[in-house]
Amino acid sequence: APQHNARTNPFWGYSTPVPRAWLTADVRQKFMSYIKPAFFVFMMTSAFAQAQPVGRQVEVKPQGEYAKIDTSGTIRDMTILAKGSDSEKDALVKKIKKRPGDYAPPVFMFMARRLYEKKDAEGAYFWFCFGRMRGRYDAARCADVSARDGIGVMVANVQPELRQYPMKMKPEEIVPFAKTVVKLDSDTPYNYDHRWINMHGMGAFTGEKGELSLPESEWPNLLKKVRDDFLKGAEDMATQLKNTAKK
Repeated sequence: APQHNARTNPFWGYSTPVPRAWLTADVRQKFMSYIKPAFFVFMMTSAFAQAQPVGRQVEVKPQGEYAKIDTSGTIRDMTILAKGSDSEKDALVKKIKKRPGDYAPPVFMFMARRLYEKKDAEGAYFWFCFGRMRGRYDAARCADVSARDGIGVMVANVQPELRQYPMKMKPEEIVPFAKTVVKLDSDTPYNYDHRWINMHGMGAFTGEKGELSLPESEWPNLLKKVRDDFLKGAEDMATQLKNTAKK
């Protein structure tokens, strides 16, 4: 029987994999005490947290290891995909397709938007899934649990109608589609700095010391779980659509 509903299914475009249970009353109070002076500073220190260029920003310089996380390339690419000319957007999309391993997950959200604007819904959802899968892996290996909500922020920047694309797929197409996404993920190196996700957490602006990522020895199992969950979600989605068609 299917183990996921539309809200939790990793294949479904509306699901967010990270629970908000970490934001307890005590943590929330501490969190708000840091952000009051700059009105949600952590969203402004990293422009790509909104997956789009933001207006007037309050600059807070990251400290320690956070200062080594370079998101300038990601911000540049999302700016082009958001506000560049049609030729600039299409040239970058072409470049990304050739070397997808060089780009952080948030970039793929705007790439998906561009493809969807050009009426390539299947291609848009493919790259959306690819980027989100990598984002989930980055969140899973991030030591700062509070940073993992960055995936929800990232996904929210994709058109709602695109995130509903699985409902337009034939049930028998879903699992092969998902396997193609996983294969590309398996065949593509991770050449970007996976710590981009850390810029969404409390540590990015509190300066708290500690490891930014979980031990590398845990990464293979985390990656396997992300991929397995995605494939299982595709199987559940296909089953649900088949059952709906029978009614």
